[in-house]
Amino acid sequence: MRRGLGVAAVLLGAACGRGAPGPGGEIAALEERLRAAMMAEDTVTLAALWAPEYTSTSAVGHSTTRAEGLMAYGAGLVRVDTAALREVTVRQGGDTAVSTGILEWAGAAVSGPFGSTVRFEHEWVRQDGRWRLVSSHLTRLP
Repeated sequence: MRRGLGVAAVLLGAACGRGAPGPGGEIAALEERLRAAMMAEDTVTLAALWAPEYTSTSAVGHSTTRAEGLMAYGAGLVRVDTAALREVTVRQGGDTAVSTGILEWAGAAVSGPFGSTVRFEHEWVRQDGRWRLVSSHLTRLP
């Protein structure tokens, strides 16, 4: 089922950005926490990090809401086995931050095994004193 792969791609892309300490270091730590939660299928942590309005767009153009993502991880419809990052940056201005990078990853979804290299972009917003992920976008690389 192609939808399962799209959900997996979007959700992993939302989870895997990391950056260096310094400016954006708080976001980099949250990205790592999010990545670990996705690898562990930890829906409690995912729910805490994803804003209520969270949406993501997969490398094949499929949009996923927060509720759909939590359901996919909670039901075991997505499994991430490996994730390697490069060229990760975090840009922060006030209560908004953007993390970008390249992700090489593999796992399984209801459609079967998957693996690809994607460029990701994540938008974070500080809400009620804490950072929440509000948007994620992946683009498949050749």
